[in-house]
Amino acid sequence: MNKLVVAMYIRLSDEDKDLAKSTIKTESDSIGNQRNLITSFISNNSELADGKTLEFCDDGYSGTNFERPSVQKLLAQVKRREIDCIVVKDFSRFGRNYLELGDYLEQVFPFLGVRFISINDGYDSAKNHGITAGIDVGFRNLIYDMYSKDLSQKVKTAKTVKMKKGEYIGSFAPYGYLKSKEKKNAIVVDDEAALIVKRIFKLAAEGNNTSTIAKKLNTEGIPSPGAYFKEKNKNKKWSKIKSTLVWQTMAILKILKDETYTGSTLNHKREKLDVNSKQTVAVPREKWIVVPNTHEAIVSE
Repeated sequence: MNKLVVAMYIRLSDEDKDLAKSTIKTESDSIGNQRNLITSFISNNSELADGKTLEFCDDGYSGTNFERPSVQKLLAQVKRREIDCIVVKDFSRFGRNYLELGDYLEQVFPFLGVRFISINDGYDSAKNHGITAGIDVGFRNLIYDMYSKDLSQKVKTAKTVKMKKGEYIGSFAPYGYLKSKEKKNAIVVDDEAALIVKRIFKLAAEGNNTSTIAKKLNTEGIPSPGAYFKEKNKNKKWSKIKSTLVWQTMAILKILKDETYTGSTLNHKREKLDVNSKQTVAVPREKWIVVPNTHEAIVSE
């Protein structure tokens, strides 16, 4: 007889983390606590304790859609019938879109013979049958979906406040700057790269076009922003991000057009199409949030 395969699924979104800092959320949703709760549940369940346990974890992904690396890996194994049971802390960890989550709970998993357990919701598909259970699950998932949209709006509002204060909320500082270690959501001049930025503006002021400037920098062996970033962050996991290692005209043009170098912080240049989408669209210039004199300028206006 094949050994039962139990999948424990864990998820924590960036939105959960943001609100945890403002005490709206507690530590109960942390990755570690979810793992401990599920592990304890499995070890104390006579039907699951002797099975093979696999962990799937998405850290930093929203539950409003299923485009998450680990959940996709889990679902692929489910479709290959390699998973017998899925255990989560609560329904919202697996997904907050109640329609899509409902499809998995009511159609996909039953069809593939996969048992689904949501610990804090007291739900076990092997024991919950009939219309009443379906209505209860559907209602809970609707609440989670509504909560997710409310959560997203709260995070969006908090970010807008930061933008209007001139805080820098980008993941990485622009070439020529570094994220400040002393002050959160602030940038400081990177003296080494700032020299190159100043030179680019000087060459442009002398009448050189972007193609000529790029060629000159490449000839002199000056690292491009991508190459410079990789070198300065080679010991960090995200240093493997693909980037252009030579200067190109678009990189020069981007620097010349970026008002960040004059001491202004520019935010809200792109926005999501909707709560459930990762796709962003460009925001018209007149709707950007521009706050002057937020940091040291590298060039004058």
